[in-house]
Amino acid sequence: MPKLTFTPDSLRRGFAIAKLVKPLTGDFVLKVSGGSLSIFSSDRRRFARAEVLAVSSDAPDGYVSEEHFLPADRQSFFESDLDSVTLTVGEKNMSVKTEGSGQSRQAVVKKRADLSRRPPMPRAHSISGARVKASLFEELIRQVSCSALVKETKTDEDMRVNQVHFYPGESCAVANARFYATVALMPGLDLDVSIVSADLPSIRSFCARLGDGDVVVGMDKSHLFISDPSNRSYVAFSRFASSRPPLQIIPDDGYSVVMSVDRDQLVKSLTWCSMAVEGTQRISLRASGDRISLLNGSQEVSHLPVQFVIGDSLSADFPVKTMGGIVKYLGDGKALLKYGNKASPDVLEIAEESADGVVRARHFVSSMKERK
Repeated sequence: MPKLTFTPDSLRRGFAIAKLVKPLTGDFVLKVSGGSLSIFSSDRRRFARAEVLAVSSDAPDGYVSEEHFLPADRQSFFESDLDSVTLTVGEKNMSVKTEGSGQSRQAVVKKRADLSRRPPMPRAHSISGARVKASLFEELIRQVSCSALVKETKTDEDMRVNQVHFYPGESCAVANARFYATVALMPGLDLDVSIVSADLPSIRSFCARLGDGDVVVGMDKSHLFISDPSNRSYVAFSRFASSRPPLQIIPDDGYSVVMSVDRDQLVKSLTWCSMAVEGTQRISLRASGDRISLLNGSQEVSHLPVQFVIGDSLSADFPVKTMGGIVKYLGDGKALLKYGNKASPDVLEIAEESADGVVRARHFVSSMKERK
């Protein structure tokens, strides 16, 4: 009977990846292959597979066990607070034993029944694709999430429409929410994919668990894969056919008005206004001299200091909750508000004044038509 020993931390990391997909059947699938444990979870259109390497194993080369099912509410068997976890694979079940500090605990995980109708664990993929720094890809996904309508993407029809599109020639990703949009640029990014908005949180979480490592983004005819090349762990998502629009980005230059404002002050002012303004959430932005005023009709709700870089005044209306949501995605320091570009004169760009990171985000929101 093959016996494998693991550190609790390595199993904890493996289950953290598997839990990115809540198992539709209510349990995780476990399988031993040589000196490692595979943990699998799936729902209707997503699946995750985590590979955990044992610190010691007497399993022969090429050994592959039967599948075993671990109910999700018994996952704590593998998240021990003791020193080690040992798995012993028998003919009818898998025994789990954790030891340390003079203590010992044991449990049993059942083997898959011969007549089980549950889907089998897919094979370990050798995923090829674009290889990028996980932390940078996480930041890029975080920025495009601003305009991706993540929470609104629920039905299959939503998933066909709400997608983030990547353009390899321009090394960027674009999310569009009709009245506002985000362009995230990352030099050297060579990705030609579209990602369903609802999948962005899981992708971010997977990248966060890789720390300073790399991530591989690949796909086949039916799935998008986000993989850890160091151990073949991955998450996969069913793809939806989508019409990717031609890329149109407002030029960086050509604005008639550019203003610099403290990001934290702007967040607080917009948060205050979103609570104070009722109805359409329309806020009038009036800027001149060294001051921005935010008005609800003719009543000033908030004001804050501003410095004009280009131009000397601005008067336009915007949806306050949309603006407030965008500004929260900016880093600390100064924010730039740009308006009146020749290519799109009614669009406000919101960006960081000093983007020190590799990923640079440009957020856009359309002004609201004047009341008649």
